[in-house]
Amino acid sequence: MGSKRAKGNRFQNWIEGLLKDWGYAVHNQKPMGRLIHTRDKKTGERKTVYISTRNDIFGTDLVAIKPGEPIRFIQATMDTNLGRKLNQIVDYPWPEDHCIVEVWQKKDRGALIWRLDFEKRELRRWAEVQRRRLLIYA
Repeated sequence: MGSKRAKGNRFQNWIEGLLKDWGYAVHNQKPMGRLIHTRDKKTGERKTVYISTRNDIFGTDLVAIKPGEPIRFIQATMDTNLGRKLNQIVDYPWPEDHCIVEVWQKKDRGALIWRLDFEKRELRRWAEVQRRRLLIYA
């Protein structure tokens, strides 16, 4: 199965591959980390700890570009609570005429795609991906 983080990374990589298949150039912000040296509080022994750090891009995980289309900023999530993701992205001063902000939510063998409504500052269900095909809602 793997950890939540590993599942999330696989989902993020799946989105990247899908967008590349659709003709996008994609930047996928990978987790980064570093080793730090510290002392155990109880024993005083020196130990090395790996610290994982994420550097999201304006609260999103991926940026996709394609000539003639707005830039897509995408937050990938396995979470059912979209409110947390909305809070991470809503306060940035998005240039509405030049970008689209989406939250891709893992669903079975595909994903639901929610788009940020800049005026109402809420997420609206826009489309879903089934069997690697994009199905846009009316």
